[in-house]
Amino acid sequence: MFPTTAKMRTTLTPDLFTLNAASSACGVGMLWRAAIGLLAEVSVRAMVPDVISYSAALSACERAARWQTALFLLECMLQLGPKPDNIAFCAAASACGRGQQLEQALSLLPRLLETRLRPSEVTYNVLLAACERRRDWETGLWLFFSLKRDGRFGLRPDSVSCGSAASACAKAECWQEALELLTLARALHIAPDLCLFGAAISACRGADSAWPFREGQPSVRRFAAESARWRRGLLLLAESARAGLEPGLVAHNALLVTAPWHVGLELLRRLRGDGLHPDEATYGALVAACAVTGAPSGGDAGAESQSQSQSWAAALALLRDAKNAALDPGPGAVAAATNACARDGHSAPAVGLLLRLQREGLAELVAY
Repeated sequence: MFPTTAKMRTTLTPDLFTLNAASSACGVGMLWRAAIGLLAEVSVRAMVPDVISYSAALSACERAARWQTALFLLECMLQLGPKPDNIAFCAAASACGRGQQLEQALSLLPRLLETRLRPSEVTYNVLLAACERRRDWETGLWLFFSLKRDGRFGLRPDSVSCGSAASACAKAECWQEALELLTLARALHIAPDLCLFGAAISACRGADSAWPFREGQPSVRRFAAESARWRRGLLLLAESARAGLEPGLVAHNALLVTAPWHVGLELLRRLRGDGLHPDEATYGALVAACAVTGAPSGGDAGAESQSQSQSWAAALALLRDAKNAALDPGPGAVAAATNACARDGHSAPAVGLLLRLQREGLAELVAY
């Protein structure tokens, strides 16, 4: 006969290994309170928690972004023991990063050195990830080059380091710095991965390029800069494809923001061919591109006029596609389509479509 559940509760006593395993399982499920409770249970049962006990609880706090609790646990280890290892420091730093507490994460690096531990590439990568979340590209570059220059520990940047630093630059719209990191990665014989390619392509979006039709026609200098960005982005997209990497929809959408509308339509065909499904941001960027046709490029005026006469129709077709896909690109896209139509004297079809979109609840009518 098997023992009853009640009898098992009275006869089975969990040991330290069992409690640590249970705490680790709680960490996977982000059950940080349960993990802390199991850590306390270790002391209640007159057992001495080891590094694994604390690391399991720290991992749970990391996944749940409970940075205050993570710092408290790390301080307990520093003051009472057991001595924390690199894993414990990284978990606490990652919890701070996830909680948008970059300064707290950075403060752990000197604390780690005080304990005579040697930082690893993972240590720096965790801090770089914290910079990426805060879009602090300057601190990210400082950490990256510190890792590159500092020969005390025999460390060197890897693809994760480059990707995090480049992503921080991309999110801060520092596109030139992000592309320079890609060039540097090649010089260091680091094979660019999906994260690094994605960050570099996203960086080509550039600053202040979203919805530019609201600001009037851009200057020649700005147009040239944006042209250089999207052309470079297309080259990176092709290079990543040759490397067998697919940057994904976010990177494609970033290019669509600065690319001309006819280039954007070709990108739309490509991403569909790659099995990606356009979302609201995809359609919003494409419709916005239709609205800014006519930026000064020094090209043929007749070709420019023909491009304008086609862009308004493309804008309406894109809104129809979005409607058929049950997607709402938002009022900004509707405003862009209206602008494209009004610019070339085609207000009637725009008004009809916008009224239908409003009736079906798929877009907010923007009045002019």
